[in-house]
Amino acid sequence: MLKQTMVAMRDGVRLFTWCLIPDEPGQYPIAFFRTPYDEKRPVPSEREEALHRAGYAVVHQCCRGTSRSEGVHVPFQGEREDGLDTLAWIREQSFYRGEVYVFGESYNSFVHLAYLDTCPEDIKGAMLWVMPTNMYRGLTLNGVWKQDVLFPWYILEYHKNERDTPALLENYPAILRKRPLCRMFDSLYPAGCPEFEQMVLAGEEEHPWSGYGSAGDALEGLKKLKVPILLMEGWYNFYIGQVESLWAQLPEETRSRSALLIGPWDHSCQVDESWDISLPYASAPADLMVNWFDHLRLGTKLRFVREGHLTYYTLGSGSWEQAGQFPKTVPQAWFLNGGGVLSQESDKTEWRTWRYDPAVPTHFNGGANGFGSVKSGVREDREPDSGEDLVSFVSDPLEQELRIIGRIGIELTVRSDCRDTAFFVRVDVQKGGKFLPVQESIIALSTLYPDYTPGEEARITISTEPTSWLFSRGDRLRVDVASANWPVYPAHGNVAGNMVSATDQRVAHNAVKTACSRILLPVSAAANQGETL
Repeated sequence: MLKQTMVAMRDGVRLFTWCLIPDEPGQYPIAFFRTPYDEKRPVPSEREEALHRAGYAVVHQCCRGTSRSEGVHVPFQGEREDGLDTLAWIREQSFYRGEVYVFGESYNSFVHLAYLDTCPEDIKGAMLWVMPTNMYRGLTLNGVWKQDVLFPWYILEYHKNERDTPALLENYPAILRKRPLCRMFDSLYPAGCPEFEQMVLAGEEEHPWSGYGSAGDALEGLKKLKVPILLMEGWYNFYIGQVESLWAQLPEETRSRSALLIGPWDHSCQVDESWDISLPYASAPADLMVNWFDHLRLGTKLRFVREGHLTYYTLGSGSWEQAGQFPKTVPQAWFLNGGGVLSQESDKTEWRTWRYDPAVPTHFNGGANGFGSVKSGVREDREPDSGEDLVSFVSDPLEQELRIIGRIGIELTVRSDCRDTAFFVRVDVQKGGKFLPVQESIIALSTLYPDYTPGEEARITISTEPTSWLFSRGDRLRVDVASANWPVYPAHGNVAGNMVSATDQRVAHNAVKTACSRILLPVSAAANQGETL
């Protein structure tokens, strides 16, 4: 039975809400879902229909200013209060019996994380996926914005019901060439887009990223949690960098009753059919959520995940593993040597130089941080040394297999003829004649050297976000060094100052010093391997 209504919030704004209730009158466990992504008419998802068949009442609500809900939608604002107000409404319904289970993916997770620190007693469990609690760290990499994630998504959601927002993006990503980037959307709205400008200019400790009232609402979402939660992530999701933090934030007693699942997915939690690598178990088990909630309610045996454990997929192995904690690793150094060679021994020293023009920024295929216009995941990358805007280092075929899990360390000695620029590093593996992205990182030189003098040597020490791969005997490893991966990240203008507020740009000639530059692979210690499923 489907019932539709408008639920009033504390400020009088009414939100379109529909309930999918079992036909037999009575009280039921409730699965609660909130979203800004609906069309005008209620269409239960596959997950919601599965929950309904399993005996749950589903409460589905459209965020303010979206679908048929009243008000104005400004991303991240008001979700804490609206969620709590809707919970109060749920408690007044005839089918309420004192147990609520929350679920959602991406922003549909944020809307719950925004109030979970209040620990409502009737919330008995949760399943949330592909979303961090620290939104600033989730949307940046070493302080560089994940442009292809935040920028197109924000403008599609901002004042959603008031504008034909898809039409605003017809020229995307060309619009990303506007400077300054912080005001790239101003011309699309009569009053500009001040919330976006504030967001991309603010630091991690500043509003809206910290404190209550916006994206900071989620920061404490898991730290006080008393109920079990199933967290799900993907090695090629742009939020993967926060997965260890999410797991560590849980109170120890809560974590012992919770579970973490990391698959080979991108943000969709599915392997795209066009990916250039075969991945068994490509999609999450269809009944995973019903199984999790039934386990919490009825003691039903878990079919895939395990309480107190992480279950993760290792790319290149075709297998899932379970462990009580992230496996310990030993760093294995691979040096960027002269002649474009990558090897475990340091060789001759030389400078390898590339030309970086922000008007024609470098682009790579696949990876973890594409979303709006770049297809993420395991996709065939460009050829090594395929332009004057990058330098490549390729290994000989591996003599034995190599298993890694965690963050790849990057240590570079570099120089530039500009006061500021960016350095981007991509790590690939060659399988079956194709180079496939493993992980990457980027940083602005001024982040480490705010007073850099052109021509000076500088040491950069950063890391990628985590991954899990098995490199086979005969595979080759590859490292590319460049100054951009556009439009995944903003194109640095090679001028001093905040790269999203800069109005000028110039060409840079950047270089990396071989033999002393290297990557550190997190090689899994054999004694700490998880249990293979």
